[in-house]
Amino acid sequence: MVIDETGQLWSTGRQSYNLSSTPFYGCLGRNSGSYWLPTWGSAMSGSLAGKSVTQAATSSTVSYAIDSTGAVHAVGSNQNGYLGIPSVPSGSSLNYITSWQATSVTNARKVIFAGAGYVLKDDNTLWVTSGNTWVQVGDALLNDASKPVIDIVSGSGVLALREDGSMVGYGGSLGATWTLQSINLLR
Repeated sequence: MVIDETGQLWSTGRQSYNLSSTPFYGCLGRNSGSYWLPTWGSAMSGSLAGKSVTQAATSSTVSYAIDSTGAVHAVGSNQNGYLGIPSVPSGSSLNYITSWQATSVTNARKVIFAGAGYVLKDDNTLWVTSGNTWVQVGDALLNDASKPVIDIVSGSGVLALREDGSMVGYGGSLGATWTLQSINLLR
């Protein structure tokens, strides 16, 4: 995905990380009816229509865009609440081809960055939604988190850098399964 100088979001590539996903995830924000989108096209459908995009992030199953007001818009697979959209609209699948505004993560504070499964707000809180098989939402539970969890790190055994230079890690990949560890990088 790319953002042009007018704030319009464009996408190309594959709508799913494998070809056995039925239906495809729609993580590129375009309703083409195909797994592959070999040419660039507008991804400004749904809640992004008429908006100006300032940032975008994508993964193999979901994409996020932040508009000029700081609101987060999400598209793609919502099987485990990855998009921060807590419920599935009536009559739809778990895959969103057009974007929806993830209002549950944008109340009161502006979002300054969005990635695959998380958003960072300007008050330095990190909001995460995801399947939680490996406690990757950092809430010490194994239940899927279909609603945003606040102030934690995302990913299965990942690290997050804090403004003060310390790093917080969570998950089995850090050598201490299911424990929260802090590391000061500015020593």
